[in-house]
Amino acid sequence: MRVLAALCLALATLPGVASTAFAQACNVAKSLDWCAQDHGFNEDAACGLRKLGQAGLGRLPATASQEDPGKTWDRATMMRAAKDVANSGRDHTAVSTALCCQSNKPEVQTCLRNNRAEVAKWLKR
Repeated sequence: MRVLAALCLALATLPGVASTAFAQACNVAKSLDWCAQDHGFNEDAACGLRKLGQAGLGRLPATASQEDPGKTWDRATMMRAAKDVANSGRDHTAVSTALCCQSNKPEVQTCLRNNRAEVAKWLKR
């Protein structure tokens, strides 16, 4: 494992390699479009519900109290909630909720975190 990590680090430091790989992984609109259309199991549902709950939003879905909300609160629904929150002027909460959509993919999560303004713009379109 250490050898693999060292090899990845070595490759990432070569000129152009890291930026090319990151640019390919960092497509904010494509990532968010996927989230907005995904109706499968949402392993990120608890994260989204937590972000909305921390902001004191009272309109959480009934599934919020279930043990595994990922079965009933899909990504498309979570993204609609994030869009509603963004359009009500609560950009920070909306973006934090949208970031949960890709929490299982670290490279995409980093992309979205590093491009919060673009995420906010996407949410308001």
